[in-house]
Amino acid sequence: MGALKIYRQTSKAPVNTYINGSILVDSQLNGSFLQSLHVSEEVADNAMQVATDGSWDATNLKLKNLAAPTVGTDATNKTYVDTRFDADKVQVDASKTAAANSAAAALASQNAAATSATNAATSKTGADTAKAGADTAKAGADTSATNAATSATLAGDWASKAQDVPVTTGKFSALHWAANAAASAATVLNGLAGWIHGATIKATPADADEIAISDSAGAWALGKVTVASIRAGTIPARLGTVAQTITDWNNALDNGWYMGSNVANAPDTSWWLGNVEAHGSSGWRTQTVHSFTVDGAADTKVWRRAQDNGTWGAWYKLSLSQAEQDSRFLRLAADNALSAGVTQTAVNDGTKSSGTYAVTPVGGNYRKIVNGGAFTLSAPTATGSYNIVIDITNSATAGAVMFSGFSAGFPKGDVLTTTNGVKFKLHISKTDVGVTAILEWVP
Repeated sequence: MGALKIYRQTSKAPVNTYINGSILVDSQLNGSFLQSLHVSEEVADNAMQVATDGSWDATNLKLKNLAAPTVGTDATNKTYVDTRFDADKVQVDASKTAAANSAAAALASQNAAATSATNAATSKTGADTAKAGADTAKAGADTSATNAATSATLAGDWASKAQDVPVTTGKFSALHWAANAAASAATVLNGLAGWIHGATIKATPADADEIAISDSAGAWALGKVTVASIRAGTIPARLGTVAQTITDWNNALDNGWYMGSNVANAPDTSWWLGNVEAHGSSGWRTQTVHSFTVDGAADTKVWRRAQDNGTWGAWYKLSLSQAEQDSRFLRLAADNALSAGVTQTAVNDGTKSSGTYAVTPVGGNYRKIVNGGAFTLSAPTATGSYNIVIDITNSATAGAVMFSGFSAGFPKGDVLTTTNGVKFKLHISKTDVGVTAILEWVP
């Protein structure tokens, strides 16, 4: 049976609490001192002790929550030791397997070497037999070479003996007959050239008209082509007498004219006719199309898009006719004054009941909103000088409106109330000197 140990455990809560002006008595001071003494003794009893040899003695207790070592002098925990043991075991097993494989490979190499030695001896016997046969064949080849040289000389004479020099009596070389044939062909061709030059010119060739050719695909034999076959074989459909029919404008990539109805990637499903202008490198081209069945002076229905580095952009409309230009832009009369008034439909910016309403002229300078709660109305910041008019109508939940970004003291004019149904008109003017605003109550 082990030794019985009795432990003391002192509370760390203060036994005495002192306040300013209190009377200190010895029992309270002694009590506080003894509590501190007992706590320090208990801490020392439970802490690791320094042995007589200067090392720490854990007295057979475990150290818990020990971190993994990082330098050689750090203590290690069980997880670190187990992990290293498992890793070293895997490496030892791998080395053992590799050694066994090497031994098996060495044995296989030894067996292969023995087989090779046997095969080499057999090959030497065959080589000796082959040498004897080769010597016999060489003697026959020498005789054949002599006969071949004689035949080669005679063959050369039959092939290239000079024109009009016989190889044997009354017989001439191929060169002789080729030269004679060339001279005869030249006479025929010279005559043919004269016949062509003297023929009547046909102003408008017909598709059925024929032209003689020397057919490269038919061993240069005489052949013929028609005007129609030349056009079909050399001019693509996109450059022909009518535009090439397509099913997808994304596939119309080469220079030329194309058309189609209900075609993929067109501006819409109607009939479109257009041309492609292709850049020298792939992935760069422009398509311009028009709806030739329903366009008119007031709407030419011309659209264009571009492919930039392989990516198609969106179609955008071109206005080409004078009627289209007149309908889109203000015109100055001869005296440099506007010849007519301008009307505009207010841009409805909806109900504003919180956050910031950032005023902008983009989309229109006449705008309207409903005051549905407290919000901030910020001055416009778009570049340039311009005027903006905003109609403000209070709803039943209208709130106070804060103004930001305007020149000091603005807006001026009437007070913006929150009474339901009341309407106001806010006139904003932005110039180089600032942003001003005038508020009008509209009865």
